[in-house]
Amino acid sequence: MEQVGTPLEIYDATATLFVAGFIGSPAMNFLPGTVADDGSGAHLDGAEPTLSVAPPASAGRGRITVGIRPEHLEPVSREEAALEVVVELVEALGADSLVHGQLADGGESAAVTVRLDGARRVATGEVLSLAVAPKHVHFFDPVDGTRLT
Repeated sequence: MEQVGTPLEIYDATATLFVAGFIGSPAMNFLPGTVADDGSGAHLDGAEPTLSVAPPASAGRGRITVGIRPEHLEPVSREEAALEVVVELVEALGADSLVHGQLADGGESAAVTVRLDGARRVATGEVLSLAVAPKHVHFFDPVDGTRLT
C-alpha cells in the first residue's frame, strides 16, 4: 500500500509518483526539471521561463520531478506564462477538451496534457501559454518518487 486517505486527501497531497499516476483523470503531468541554484524556482527541461514556484527545502538543488494536474493549467497571455505547450492533439469531449502536446522550447521534450473548457477552440500546432497556481504544483524526488514537502 502506497498511501491511505480519503480520495480528496490523496488527490491534493499525493505521496508518490506511483499514486499520482492513477489518481485523477487524466493523470498528472510529470515534468523533469532542475531546482534553480538559489532555490527560488524549478526550471522545467525544455521550457522557458523558469517555473516561479519555490520547491520545498527538502528538494535541495539539482534534479526534480514537477507534477501538475491537467485541470490546474490555465491559459494566460505569453507574458504571464509559466510554460508553453505546442498542441499535437485535441480531444473535444463536449464540456471539456483534453489538449495533448509537448513543451515548446525545443529542448528535451516532455508530454503535457491540459484540460480546457470545451468552448475554447484550440488547433493542432498552436502554442498554448499556460500558468499554474503555486498551490497546485507538486514536487517529487526523481529517484525514489516520493513527494517532497
